[in-house]
Amino acid sequence: VSKLYYMVDSENFINLIEPFIGDMTFHVDDQIRGENPWKEWMITTQVDTADFCRIAWKAIQCHQSQLATLGELANAHEDAAVAVLAMQGTFFRAFSLVNSGREVETDLFEGLR
Repeated sequence: VSKLYYMVDSENFINLIEPFIGDMTFHVDDQIRGENPWKEWMITTQVDTADFCRIAWKAIQCHQSQLATLGELANAHEDAAVAVLAMQGTFFRAFSLVNSGREVETDLFEGLR
């Protein structure tokens, strides 16, 4: 393995969606688990997903099973929902043999091609 990433949620993203979704905790094995947002400076990779967000939102709207987890966000205007979805695509590079440094990457395959 030349690179390893964790998909993470930024603090800005969580602060934006939390009022719509509500409590994001759940119980597993007698423990409470929940969202752990990442500080912006901890995020090493930001993939631009904007071109795909409108299609993703339409797909989400077609699957009723996904809507319950979105809380009030499920009722948002399409443009607002697309803007929220575009904030995703954030990753933490946990390991890399091909690149390093402090510059935020925009491509998960950078250095592998």
